[in-house]
Amino acid sequence: MRLVFQIILLVSLLFFGISLQSVKASDTSEKVNLGAGVWSLYVSESGVVFAGTLSNGLFRSEDNGQSFSETSLTGVTVYQITEAPSGLLFAAAQNGIYRSNDGGRTWRRVNDGIEKPIGQFVYAGESVQFAAIMQTGIYRSTDNGLNWTPVNNGIELPYGYTVTSHGDRIIAGATNRMYVSENNGDSWRRIEAGFGSSRSTDILVHGDVLFVGTQEGVFISEDAGDSWVEISHGLDNKIVYGLAQTENGVYAATRGGLYHLPTSGTQWNLVSDSDVIIYAIAADQQGNLYLGNNAGVWYWQP
Repeated sequence: MRLVFQIILLVSLLFFGISLQSVKASDTSEKVNLGAGVWSLYVSESGVVFAGTLSNGLFRSEDNGQSFSETSLTGVTVYQITEAPSGLLFAAAQNGIYRSNDGGRTWRRVNDGIEKPIGQFVYAGESVQFAAIMQTGIYRSTDNGLNWTPVNNGIELPYGYTVTSHGDRIIAGATNRMYVSENNGDSWRRIEAGFGSSRSTDILVHGDVLFVGTQEGVFISEDAGDSWVEISHGLDNKIVYGLAQTENGVYAATRGGLYHLPTSGTQWNLVSDSDVIIYAIAADQQGNLYLGNNAGVWYWQP
């Protein structure tokens, strides 16, 4: 049965100093969320909004977040959602990696080859996919996620948290360090320069610059991961849960509100109240933002 949810209006007025437009499914005043905290958000190339929750599965919206419906991925925590160039969707969840080939309506768990499959992050390329698994490191697939092989040569204590590509390199966050592979994951080298020791929570490429959110701030690399510089000036709370980019710069969802770093800027600006925790963030192709926390999902036009 299709479940339609109204997202909270009054809570947004209490929590946020920015002008947030509540995502509503009806004209009633009833306050309903997705049944659990929102821990991940993603907007697909076709404009479908996905919301991953704590222990309540994955929801999707085809009307810019005005209403959400259940998918077949239920009853689990979903940490991240992403999309391959082919249109295949992937989700990293507490019990492994899932794949969808019908726009995210139905999902199939694809854990073949993964030991202790606590999924954290997926990078889905055109011909290769990588998965970051919490207790067993980085895995690679060359058949659209149907089978996975561990690729942890050079990674100490393989606890995988994030992974992406930058040019011909694969960049991974594992065990509070950043690693670079120049041979499609066959081997890795640990990057010492500038990163410190902090668990990565999100990673994205903005222009030619790599951004990594961590539990101790934001770090950037302008040389494809060879060296890192902390860029946390202005962040009053350095616990970063998620990053999103628009043509106006990069946004950070933190334990102390929403922050914006203008393109080519060096200081973050708080654009919400500082006493709200934001766990998830995503941007659509028009530069609008979706924000998620324990109360639900909000839509904001910067």
